[in-house]
Amino acid sequence: MRRNKTWIVVLIIALILIGLNVWVFVQPEPEAPVSPEEVPAATPIELTVASSTKTVQGGTYGISLDFPVTNSESVNQQVLAYIDETVQAFEANVEEMGPSLFPDRQYTMFGTFETHQGATYTTFVFLTSVDTGGAHPNHTYTTYTFDAYGNVVTLADVLQARYGGALTLDGLSQIARAQLETELGEDAAYGWIATGTEPTIENYQDFYLTGDDLVILFEPYAVGPYAWSARMVRVTPELALPPQTETATTTASTTSETQD
Repeated sequence: MRRNKTWIVVLIIALILIGLNVWVFVQPEPEAPVSPEEVPAATPIELTVASSTKTVQGGTYGISLDFPVTNSESVNQQVLAYIDETVQAFEANVEEMGPSLFPDRQYTMFGTFETHQGATYTTFVFLTSVDTGGAHPNHTYTTYTFDAYGNVVTLADVLQARYGGALTLDGLSQIARAQLETELGEDAAYGWIATGTEPTIENYQDFYLTGDDLVILFEPYAVGPYAWSARMVRVTPELALPPQTETATTTASTTSETQD
């Protein structure tokens, strides 16, 4: 009897070993790691743009926001994230304010957008108007600029790519300040242009590109009273990359003559 038990144990062990060998044999070989050089680069695409609308109707508020829909999944994801964040912020603000003082007047938020497409970049300019019962709606700009790969492009990227660092925030500030003061004339004294055009990224975060020009958008209250409405500053290549001064040209000419 003991001998039979021994054979049974041996048989079970043999079956286990055979099963393990079969399992190892049928396992797929692990895939070889792909080196960075072998990863295909993203393919640039030319954006096609359609329009859609997000609407929300609450008990005391209404929302209607137009937004672009493109053939780029990356762009669509970032645009939808912005729309969702905008809606959530407005709803939180409405909840904090409580019921409207005018029962027949809803809190409202309406949004439209413009598209500016060039050879290198596409910019969506979102204009949002919010009415919460004040003397007038409040209007705000938000812009998103994308390259051909669906990546968000910042103002710093544009300044480097277009002007090679020759145009800085300080230079942009000087251009904006001079242009607004000239455009507004005597009324400029009643605004706060100096503060609104300080060389900070916050003051120049809303922009778009059209042809060779860089356009900076200033929403109401950014550089002056609401009556001024929104303002824009157009930076042409001549303003961004001014020619050498007469002194610099004369110096260079004198140096050349001396060397000759």
